[in-house]
Amino acid sequence: MGIEYVCGVEVSDDIEASDLPENIELKQLPSFSYAVFQHEGHVSIIRQTCDAIFQEWVPQSGYEKPQDADFFFEQYGEDFDPQKGTSDIEIWIPIGA
Repeated sequence: MGIEYVCGVEVSDDIEASDLPENIELKQLPSFSYAVFQHEGHVSIIRQTCDAIFQEWVPQSGYEKPQDADFFFEQYGEDFDPQKGTSDIEIWIPIGA
């Protein structure tokens, strides 16, 4: 078992895969409800936040992972400082009832 780590950027709805360079892939995130968590601290310790979400929050939340949702994503906001590796990082996980 492994993990696929993808770097993405939001594009407008009118972009077609044929409009992109051949080494760029067009993907669309599935339409789910998402729980959003703010990561506090340096990006190098983001795994601790993920572990807390999946080992503590999810089991206690009453939510279930949607059947075809084997992913989560990190969103780096405008205030993220890549030089310092800090600030404005969210973790989004798909949730179902």
